[in-house]
Amino acid sequence: MVKAYAHCRRLDGVFYTGVKSSEVPPEIWEKIASFVPRDELLKLYTVNSAFLNVVLNLKYKRVDLSNEPDRPQAELRRKLDRLRDQFIAGRIRSLYIRPWRIDEEPAVRTSLRSRVKLGLKSLVDPEFPEFYEKEQLKKRIFDDVNVVLDAVAACKHGITEYSIDWDEQPQYHAALFSHFLSPLLDLAHNLQKLHLKVPVDSFRALFPIGRKFEFPELRRLQELTLTLSTGALPKAEIDYHLDTLVVFIHNVFRTLKSLSIATTNTSEYVDLTRFFETLGGESRLRCFALSVPSGCFHLSNPLALGQFLRGHRNTLQSLTLLSPIVDITQRTPVQWPVDAVRGIKFPELMTLHLALGGNSERLDDVLEVLYSCPTTLCSLLLENRALPNQDVEYLISALDHPTPGGGVKRLRITVKTLNDTFLDALFYRLPQLEDVEIVFKRLGGQPENPFNDLVSHLKRTCYSASQVRRLQLEMIPSPLLLLPERAMGLLHHAFYNCLPLLEDFVSHTLS
Repeated sequence: MVKAYAHCRRLDGVFYTGVKSSEVPPEIWEKIASFVPRDELLKLYTVNSAFLNVVLNLKYKRVDLSNEPDRPQAELRRKLDRLRDQFIAGRIRSLYIRPWRIDEEPAVRTSLRSRVKLGLKSLVDPEFPEFYEKEQLKKRIFDDVNVVLDAVAACKHGITEYSIDWDEQPQYHAALFSHFLSPLLDLAHNLQKLHLKVPVDSFRALFPIGRKFEFPELRRLQELTLTLSTGALPKAEIDYHLDTLVVFIHNVFRTLKSLSIATTNTSEYVDLTRFFETLGGESRLRCFALSVPSGCFHLSNPLALGQFLRGHRNTLQSLTLLSPIVDITQRTPVQWPVDAVRGIKFPELMTLHLALGGNSERLDDVLEVLYSCPTTLCSLLLENRALPNQDVEYLISALDHPTPGGGVKRLRITVKTLNDTFLDALFYRLPQLEDVEIVFKRLGGQPENPFNDLVSHLKRTCYSASQVRRLQLEMIPSPLLLLPERAMGLLHHAFYNCLPLLEDFVSHTLS
């Protein structure tokens, strides 16, 4: 591809293809160049000025302002200096910031005069050294923040996506987060996507920003992603900060199309019930996601979430309610996602990603949701719970009535037993499936060698009508499931034989 581009050099302002460079929109070149590997993309710098602009636009489209341990702060400062150049700043569309550790140890003072001066002041005021260290820390924070904010100000007119990340290390100074939230006032005119993972007490900085968003010309925010980390803050203080967050969200609801909220397992006393009770109002919300770690009770009353979803059910196209499992061998039952959707119909729903509850829970509430959107649903992903054979049959029956050209295209399901009966029902009755992910605990078949039985069945079967192009198998670790060394290779060959359109087969063991 690079050689093909190289042959497109201009001759008297015209490409050899007969198309003038000015007649080709830069968006088309950027789309084509996005498929070229980065190391080869750099070779296109010298083709012509049009390709130079395309490469630079892709290179600086997303800028990462984080100071990793293997990337010294001096390198970060050099990058920030480059961003102040308007030739570069105008190309930035997405900005990612991760606050870095600021050394709280005082700098070594090599000047004799400075050391003597500090010693004399310490004799007069014994508390002066501590005061001096705090002032030096403030100065280092001020210097670091100003360098970043100057770079953000230089490229503020083009930024449409702004992200602040945090790895929950206590060494990060809290002042960094409030300072890095302040540019939102300047970015508000063009900002469309905002992703925040900050300490929850930093949300107080959003209140004046939310008030600013009340002006119609500033209402362009469409995607908001929040990761709430409260640590050991008391519940009353958490509720106060969440109320500030609710005010901010209410002020951007008119344009907001996607809202994603997650809590962390280090949050001890957070409860989102009050948050969802106050987070009402009409909106054009198309996507909603909530993630609460398994084993954490961060939503004491799922009905509050259900009431919020009911208010947006006519517009929601994507719904994700997850409870991530830290240890795959210890599956804590989660009931809140199913309780939240109970009795709600989503007529426009296209994607449903749901964590299921304990083994005794029936699928009736989930099936009711599926029956409410038979013509629109195209992606169904069910997590956490291994379904018995009867529930699998109920689920396939609910999906076994696709409209012409419609029906679920992507399916993720966890089953207790992977056997020929399940695969036949899946691929014969749901031929419209294109992307399938199966998590299983054990193989079904003859007790002596269930794996050979499954492979033999696949070799003599052909799901000729199946549209599956991608298949992923995930095994839950178990002493009862011991596969031969060549198992994955045999399964790979067998599935390629029975699924005529299969292009990608992935298999691995969950960890």
